[in-house]
Amino acid sequence: TNIQNKNFTWSSSFNIAFNKNKILSLNYGQEQMTSYISWDQKFRNQIAYVSRVGESAGKMYGFVYDGTYKEEDFNITVNENGKKTYELKPGVPKFKDGCQPGDPKYKNIDGSEDNLITDNDRTVIGNGHPLHTGGFTNNFVYKNWDLNIFLQWSYGNDVFNVNRLVMENPGAKKQLNQFASYKNRWSESNPTSNIPRVRAVGADEYSSLYVEDGSFLKLKTISLGYNFDTKTLKRIGLSAARVFVSAENIATITGYSGSDPEVSTRHSVLTPGFDWSAYPRAFNASLGVNVTF
Repeated sequence: TNIQNKNFTWSSSFNIAFNKNKILSLNYGQEQMTSYISWDQKFRNQIAYVSRVGESAGKMYGFVYDGTYKEEDFNITVNENGKKTYELKPGVPKFKDGCQPGDPKYKNIDGSEDNLITDNDRTVIGNGHPLHTGGFTNNFVYKNWDLNIFLQWSYGNDVFNVNRLVMENPGAKKQLNQFASYKNRWSESNPTSNIPRVRAVGADEYSSLYVEDGSFLKLKTISLGYNFDTKTLKRIGLSAARVFVSAENIATITGYSGSDPEVSTRHSVLTPGFDWSAYPRAFNASLGVNVTF
């Protein structure tokens, strides 16, 4: 109770929950297990999460994104017809044959001398479990008026925004609407962009490009009410009456680019924070009356 006098009271309540988990063991001799998520024909057999002994469960798994290839990564030759041929310079990691400026570049995690990007270069790229979550409620009462404000947060969790893997990456044969951010993709007129070009080679891979900070602070609910005077109510045979207006899912502060950071379309501790075509929590408003006879 922060303030309390004859006409005004302000009280608050606060809660916080710290989230920790650790895998103690798997099957005999097994140090890790991987998890697949079937959400599109192309991604049915591609590992998205890994769980390792001694670590928390369900960590996001893929390549570490290192931007797009730029022209300075290549030795470029031009034939008599003006067609360019690109050959990666020594020391530049190579994912697939035929790569060129604007294709995604991944880090050589295993340190192989040939600088070839293979499955051995996949690693942990995010964690969908928050460090802590909580809520903060404030109740205000002034004479016959009451006001409730509830804030909710999550901190330290990542979200696998695979919507961008489709809507910011049309691939070689897709004709789809794209996110507005795709206007800033790599092109000859925009050679510094780190969004892959049209028909990029190697773009359909889970990578840190699509892992985003899912921390948020939400103004979850507000409720304003008025309690009618009991003396007045007795004259009409009522013992209590309250009229109120309330709203839910009002505002969100977050760095997440998707529609709602409070998302996980695959409900498993092994696959947390996966966002594929999730419907955001809707704003709701209501007006009501509580009557006691």
